[in-house]
Amino acid sequence: MRWLNCPYLGSSVELTGEREAHIAEQHPEILPGRLDLLDQTLFDPDYVCSRPNRRELGFIRYMPSFLGGRYVVAVVVSDVARDGDRLRFWLVTAYVARRPSMWSIQWQRS
Repeated sequence: MRWLNCPYLGSSVELTGEREAHIAEQHPEILPGRLDLLDQTLFDPDYVCSRPNRRELGFIRYMPSFLGGRYVVAVVVSDVARDGDRLRFWLVTAYVARRPSMWSIQWQRS
């Protein structure tokens, strides 16, 4: 398990081994070799977005030198931790997009 710093949430985001394996299998351009992309996206996103009827946030950052210029999207879900006393934030998936769509902007860097 890894922890990624996310100032927007005021918390760390959990990257479980299972989710890390999913991202490595489905999106090998990100993991295992480019964990730095996830770090940068969660630490300093260009946009934080949501989707209707979903309990997830999309952290989106444009990486001009990555694959000729692409967006990295890190999708974070929150739920109550097992101890019942705090919110738990965890990375459900991450992917690369030419233009992220289907997201409504909640916050953007000015």
